[in-house]
Amino acid sequence: MSLVPSRRHHGFTLVEVLLLTAVLGLLAAGILPQVTIRSSDDLEQNVRIRLRVLRQQIELYAQEHNGRRPAHNSDRPEDFEDAMLYSSDVEGNLGTVGTKPFGPYFIHHVPANPYTNSSRVKIVSDVDAARSDDDPLYGWFYNPESGRIKANTTATTENGTPIDEL
Repeated sequence: MSLVPSRRHHGFTLVEVLLLTAVLGLLAAGILPQVTIRSSDDLEQNVRIRLRVLRQQIELYAQEHNGRRPAHNSDRPEDFEDAMLYSSDVEGNLGTVGTKPFGPYFIHHVPANPYTNSSRVKIVSDVDAARSDDDPLYGWFYNPESGRIKANTTATTENGTPIDEL
């Protein structure tokens, strides 16, 4: 039996807390840049995939509608969305899903632009002239006459190419 009373240790010492903070800081400094890089790479890959799918569905629509693309002769974004989300006949007359021979080309919604999180499509006369800062509420710029569509973003690829030129 000891004559000196035992001293119970409560909590951590200041040195232990500082050491733990330093180790966690080093770990975070090494991991965060990798997460940020991966996240921007993922956004770029995601927008490329969504653009490819949008372009394929626009061309499929044109093939099934005698060369007319979605929102032909319209400047209303809703006309593009309706053409993609409902069934239609060769003349472009819409009906609920399954009541017409063609479509829908997307289920529930048009794919969203991962940079703006918007699936809205702005109808423009010149896709190349549409600038990404024109309206951030839109995810895509689209011309029904040419069928061209591009992302609404100012982001660039790893090699410096603007995403809106993909």
